[in-house]
Amino acid sequence: MADLMSNALSALTSYQTALTTTSHNISNASTKGYSVQRVDFGTRTPVQTGVGSIGNGVQTLDVKRLYDQGVVEQLRTSTASYNQQNTLSTLGAQVQSLLTDNGSGLNTAMTKFFSSVQDVANAPGALAPRQVLVSDGTALVSRFQDINSQLDGIDQSLNTTVSSTVSDINTLTQRIAGLNGSISNALNQGANNSPNDLLDQRDQALLDLNKLIKVSTSANTDGSLNVFIGNGQALVLSAKSQDLQVVQNQFNPRQSEIALGKLNVTDNITGGSLGGALSFRHDILEPARQQLGLVATSLVQAFNAQHLQGVDLAGNPGGNFFTPVTPNVQTSNANQGNAAVSLGIANLSQLNGNDLKLRMTGGGWQLLDTVTGQPVPMTGTGTAASPFLANGLQFTVSGSAQPGDEFMLQPTAQVASQMSMALTDPSKIAAGVNDGLGGAGDNRNMLALAKVESGKLLGNGTTSIGDTLNNLIGSVASRTRLAQNSADSQNMLLQQASTQRDAVSGVNLDEEAANLMRFQQAYQAAARAVSVSNTIFQSMLSAFN
Repeated sequence: MADLMSNALSALTSYQTALTTTSHNISNASTKGYSVQRVDFGTRTPVQTGVGSIGNGVQTLDVKRLYDQGVVEQLRTSTASYNQQNTLSTLGAQVQSLLTDNGSGLNTAMTKFFSSVQDVANAPGALAPRQVLVSDGTALVSRFQDINSQLDGIDQSLNTTVSSTVSDINTLTQRIAGLNGSISNALNQGANNSPNDLLDQRDQALLDLNKLIKVSTSANTDGSLNVFIGNGQALVLSAKSQDLQVVQNQFNPRQSEIALGKLNVTDNITGGSLGGALSFRHDILEPARQQLGLVATSLVQAFNAQHLQGVDLAGNPGGNFFTPVTPNVQTSNANQGNAAVSLGIANLSQLNGNDLKLRMTGGGWQLLDTVTGQPVPMTGTGTAASPFLANGLQFTVSGSAQPGDEFMLQPTAQVASQMSMALTDPSKIAAGVNDGLGGAGDNRNMLALAKVESGKLLGNGTTSIGDTLNNLIGSVASRTRLAQNSADSQNMLLQQASTQRDAVSGVNLDEEAANLMRFQQAYQAAARAVSVSNTIFQSMLSAFN
């Protein structure tokens, strides 16, 4: 009788666990990251008797979550890649729209300005077209300034994005570290004490983390995970996390970067929305600002140079049409020496607009292109008598530099914000040539000014101002389109991985309903067996009494 009762009670206990687990599955059918759980049953050790082994009932071996590590890893990878490319595409579209807007795009303003130059050439003695040219020149300058200001605004908005995202990342890594501790403690209680819900919560936190930044993991023997970014910088080691910090760029205090402890990890971050934002700044925003400045620099220098060759309506030599612009030098806030750099343009044709990093090493000065990442050869000694020459620039160094001191040379990045009109009086427009042969109807210098837009002034005589502007617009459009195509591809992979994960770990309510009925019937049968066992036992007691 004891065997019958024991078997029935073991079934009651086991199927009660199965019913509880099924109920738990149903309750969490909509919980993000939940993995369906299944009860593993096994026979208990049989009882040996004189007539052989007699069954000893059932036991619950384990409550397992259905889980595929490979699928989960693919889901994390696709999540990080999709969010990076989607962020890059979204931000890139803002710059593309800014440059190509039909009503206020730079191309429109540039075309209108040079059309007005041609109108003055057609009627050099008339005041009305001259007034229109001054007005269109002012509008063009305003457009350069406005676009540059909006690019600055996007950059400042990125700072806010970086700060809030870093805060979210720190919250998640702290949570993962806490879950690591809880999981380790649970596993220490015994091999069959798998903390399924805690493991799901940690997996979901890691997935959420990959939406923000791409991470890699490694497992420890105690069940905890280590979490890394970039080239192995640790965010989580077992139950301890290390927060990221937002720091200032060493050259530009208005630009936010990211540090882990004392190490700047900005260039090591990939994946997720944070990786997308940083990639956008490096691959689209900064090059766009530099190329916008290159267009402005070449326009100002070439137009002014030609305008100075002419004479105005009164026969006086022409002056600057636009206010001259100058390159910019930023000094690292970590410099130990007192060196200073003076920067100027030596050859407009060789200028490409890319920012250059000048660094003092033990062996002397080195120059690096920040866009291509490649070293840039330079000649000269850096003195006033023999300035350094590179990429169409000339620069000198004064004072004393220490090894490791750095300067950011920005030949064009800040130029668009400097643009302004030097000429406001229409009669001062130098339409004629200064050779004493012309008069009010002389348009020879104006014809030369009309060719400034199409003249091969850049790229060592291969590229015009108009080409450079079109290349800028095309480059932003191409990079944005590439990011969108990549985002679409990654989204497909993400959906596939999500579907695979749901197929393995998702809760099927129809299946759970069937299990509920099956386990309920088994539980009721076990209860009936208990009742029968009790009835037989009571009958035996009555017989003996």
